[in-house]
Amino acid sequence: MVNSASLTDLSERPQISTALVMAVKAEIEKRKAAREKVELAENFPAFVREAWKVIEPGRPLQWNWHLDVICEHLEKCARGECRRLIINVPPRSMKSYLVNVFYPVWVWLKQPWHQFNNYSHNEKLAIRDSLRARRLIRSEWFQARWGDEFTLMADQSAKSFYQNEKGGHRAAFGILSNITGAGGDTQVIDDPHDAKAAQSDAERGSVIDVIDDTLPSRFNDYKSGVFIVIMQRLHEGDAAGHLIKKWGKTATVLCFPMEYEAGHPQVSEFDERKDEGELLWPERWGPKEVAELKSDYTPYGYSGQQQQRPTPDGGGILPRGWWLPWRGELPECEYIVQCWDTAYEEKEESDYSAMTTWGVFFDEQDNRYCVILLSRIKERLAFPDLLTTAKGVYDQYEPDQVLIEPKATGKSLRQELRRRGVPAFDWKPERSRGTGREVDKTARTHAASIVLYDGCVFYPVADHRGNPLKWPEEVIEECAAYPRGVNDDLVDTCTMAWLWLRRGWRVELKEDPEDEPVEPKERKAAYG
Repeated sequence: MVNSASLTDLSERPQISTALVMAVKAEIEKRKAAREKVELAENFPAFVREAWKVIEPGRPLQWNWHLDVICEHLEKCARGECRRLIINVPPRSMKSYLVNVFYPVWVWLKQPWHQFNNYSHNEKLAIRDSLRARRLIRSEWFQARWGDEFTLMADQSAKSFYQNEKGGHRAAFGILSNITGAGGDTQVIDDPHDAKAAQSDAERGSVIDVIDDTLPSRFNDYKSGVFIVIMQRLHEGDAAGHLIKKWGKTATVLCFPMEYEAGHPQVSEFDERKDEGELLWPERWGPKEVAELKSDYTPYGYSGQQQQRPTPDGGGILPRGWWLPWRGELPECEYIVQCWDTAYEEKEESDYSAMTTWGVFFDEQDNRYCVILLSRIKERLAFPDLLTTAKGVYDQYEPDQVLIEPKATGKSLRQELRRRGVPAFDWKPERSRGTGREVDKTARTHAASIVLYDGCVFYPVADHRGNPLKWPEEVIEECAAYPRGVNDDLVDTCTMAWLWLRRGWRVELKEDPEDEPVEPKERKAAYG
């Protein structure tokens, strides 16, 4: 016979069991939180893995070796061991999540007084990541582990600026906005250029002026202040290119292109890949997806944003591979022309005055007239020095004509050279039949490229003693970088020469009609 007490015990057992299970689970979670509080504060990659579940609960995290490398260097930034960090990776490689969302929160676990200033070309993007970080701090997961470390202040909790009671803050700015008042310990610059505006010299210059002249004064302590720059490469003279050159060996550059290139100009010692073409994150972008990316982007877009090369490998409009090397004694030239592109004044920030000398010769192997690069000048010169240099190089080569673009000091240079017996003439670019305006530089470069493409432009590889020449490479590299290069002064002189020689039928293309042979004029002395 079962008594009522037994029934009561039986009825209460499930309740006792459930309560016990809940208590055990709570104790397990409490111990886990206590353990993670210590372990994750010491290990940034581990923190990211757990915090990701809070920010992106429905999206599994696919980890990759490059994330470990970036995390390792961010840990060095937190310890003050790396003060200049530049990260160039393809879009959607978690750069903004790592640097803008997880990193500031993780640093606050041990340095709640640390102050972060974050900049982007678009203030809304900087605010977006600031809000993600704030959402992480307010989450139950975070509060269960570090809620006693610091508290966000209710009266300093705007979207673009919030602060904790220990003095740490997070400020978000558009990089060209009015940046005043907010000092910081770490300045994070994320995509400072708009992709299209980055092609404008003026727009790039405005951003770089802020980075050079404004942001250093925003550090609370310049000696310990940290710069972190994360962006895709958009131009040779973009913020990353400028800072890599300016900071030199004091900067750590983490450049990880989508496809590995052993000959990449910024190949990283921290890149674990060794095989040419090996993909960065094959779990996310395999061969099929990369092929689709290439078809979606322009060559410049894929090269800059995916490969971290502002100019496609090999070059853009004027590729390196189209130039032909000339070995041995220079050919006998039947016609010589010098082309000048002059700057306005002798200033560090101004363009260079540039000149190239070209000789037309008959290539017996190809049975046609071709052209060879004989010399180049690229210097910042005051006008008296420019005139002396131009007269000197004329005397050296005695060209048939000297072409000068009539801008800046060009018109004065032509006048002074003519007074000295030099056959100097204005170079006048063709005009559009539709608008009557001068054809723009890029269109002229495309028109001139046919001469280079057709295989009739040579460059010397060695001097008369057999010593290798380096200066022709300077010309070739500047041409290959156009229109994404820092300077294009030598490019102007090259296209000027090729268009002039082509216009005068002094060089032949392979498809030129046979009934229109080239007949070079005899060389005559100036004003002879």
